[in-house]
Amino acid sequence: MHMVVIRRAVYEQDPSLAVRLTEAFEAAKQIALAAYEEDLTALPWTNLNLEYARQVFGHDIYPYGATKNWATLEAATRYSHEQGLTPKKFAVGELFAPETLAWPAD
Repeated sequence: MHMVVIRRAVYEQDPSLAVRLTEAFEAAKQIALAAYEEDLTALPWTNLNLEYARQVFGHDIYPYGATKNWATLEAATRYSHEQGLTPKKFAVGELFAPETLAWPAD
């Protein structure tokens, strides 16, 4: 799992940047997965690896967004606090721009 961080000063100048970045990374992911599906890669059998991964993890093997990863993020915040990496157990909602918590919009 990866997380993209925006400096608070930059975010405060343009709060819509958080959602736009999220959407841009999702679009890039879809382009990359489409290339794998069409076997447009230099590595042999990549499309078969993608097929197998989808059998195990479901169609969206790399779900983006706080909502789709809430349980994992809850565990990460709990473990971070238990292991002394954070001074308190953060709520997942404290870690994300409010505009991204409901992404993708239904």
